[in-house]
Amino acid sequence: MKYVIIGGDAAGMSAAMQIVRHDEKAEVTTLEMGEVYSYAQCGLPYVVGGAIDSFDSLIARSIETFRDKYGIDARVNHEVKAVDVDKKLVSGDGFELPYDKLLVATGASPIVPPWDGVDLKGIHTVKTIPDTKALIEDLKGASKIAVIGGGYIGLEMAENFVEIGKEVTMIERNPRLAGIFDQEFSEKVGEEAVKHGIELRFNESVEGFEGSQMDRLLMC
Repeated sequence: MKYVIIGGDAAGMSAAMQIVRHDEKAEVTTLEMGEVYSYAQCGLPYVVGGAIDSFDSLIARSIETFRDKYGIDARVNHEVKAVDVDKKLVSGDGFELPYDKLLVATGASPIVPPWDGVDLKGIHTVKTIPDTKALIEDLKGASKIAVIGGGYIGLEMAENFVEIGKEVTMIERNPRLAGIFDQEFSEKVGEEAVKHGIELRFNESVEGFEGSQMDRLLMC
């Protein structure tokens, strides 16, 4: 049976591994639109801060390992642009693949609101290794960082910006950080953030950006 999995992050590759373990005759192809498979995205902030020394440390298995050890046809730079469920085909630029079973495990992308000026230089999101490399390069000329969003990703990024000597402001539209937790815990998180030199602005919503470029701004 031919299995095609769209997406090369944790969910897609975990599924691929389970398939080959339970079906020795399975033909499994995974399609990743980027250049890297199966890496620990949660470690990206700590590459920025220097606690993790390289992006290579985040990569669990190489393409060659998936192919040679597990028999999974792992392909990079393969963005699926169409799925024909009647013919059971997936296709993109320069390729077309038949399947018996299809799994869509693409994950999510950062949501960027349609703010004025959102395309100015110095504004970033962090989701992938290329995103983070671009951010690190841009940080070389930055002294002040604004982080929009007070969830756990924003907090991790703010922590690591402080570690590399940046002046950090967090902007949160709600009255506290880490809103997925109860109020007591969230308040403790806020207190620790202030202790570490992070300026907190609550109950504020971004409406747009002005100027030729930002100092540096991260949307989380």
